[in-house]
Amino acid sequence: MNILIAGSSGFIGTALISFLKSQGHHIVKLVRTKRDLGRDALFWDPSKGEIDVAAFDGIDAVINLAGESIFSGRWTKEKKKHILDSRVEATETLVSAMCKIKQAPKVFIQTSAIGFYGNRGEQICDETTSAGEGFLSEVCQAWEKACEPASTAGIRTVIFRFGLVLGAEGGMLRTLLPLFKCGLGSRLGSGRQWMSWIAIDDLTGLFQWALTHREFSGVVNAVSPECVSNATFTYALCHVLHRPPFFLLPAWLLRFVFGREKADALLLSSARVRSCASYDFLYPGLQAALRHILRRQ
Repeated sequence: MNILIAGSSGFIGTALISFLKSQGHHIVKLVRTKRDLGRDALFWDPSKGEIDVAAFDGIDAVINLAGESIFSGRWTKEKKKHILDSRVEATETLVSAMCKIKQAPKVFIQTSAIGFYGNRGEQICDETTSAGEGFLSEVCQAWEKACEPASTAGIRTVIFRFGLVLGAEGGMLRTLLPLFKCGLGSRLGSGRQWMSWIAIDDLTGLFQWALTHREFSGVVNAVSPECVSNATFTYALCHVLHRPPFFLLPAWLLRFVFGREKADALLLSSARVRSCASYDFLYPGLQAALRHILRRQ
């Protein structure tokens, strides 16, 4: 397939492009700087709604990974605006272009996040669960709503709600590893909050699955079958690294360091999310996934 990808330079985009190429797909990237332009790299500026319509010539599928990182920096008013606008503007730009051209792509795969559900405590969430509260939920709702014109136009649309993506090359795990390797691995707050995660190899596999299963559309929870508490995650990572757990980091300290809203949403929120039953996971269990990622047997 010929696949157009927006937001290709990050941790997930880099892994996804490598995997899709290994499966025989041809990749065209959308880039924001003209020095990166080339035969397989075309210009766009979603903040201005600008995109080269020629980017869609012969394209079978479009994958949207674009959006400013929610992990970097404090959540100031300006930062939160960038987080929201970068996602909604990118999606609206892509969807508007796809709906205007004569030969639209066969499938549009959009990213979202399990932040859609908000902090749900012990509640098990599936794709039919209503939206939660808080900034991340509001972002996800606006993000997903921006996809609706594509589906209305008859383009098969798949929305992945990502959990915590585990990989050695990026994401939260890359941030945690130096601390855990030094024996400073810690539970966050009470440690009872649920963490829904997915190994990067399974996430890239899910994209391939969505591309090739033409009967499928709608929202998919991109999380592994084994949801764990933060305490279980901490002990599992310590065990794989052969390091003891250190101490717990109290909620008040996390809120002081990261700001209350960011700490509550990213570190202390509980998301017990049910995974997609149609996909055969390579790494459904946390210990096996961590051993694979860290190459420890």
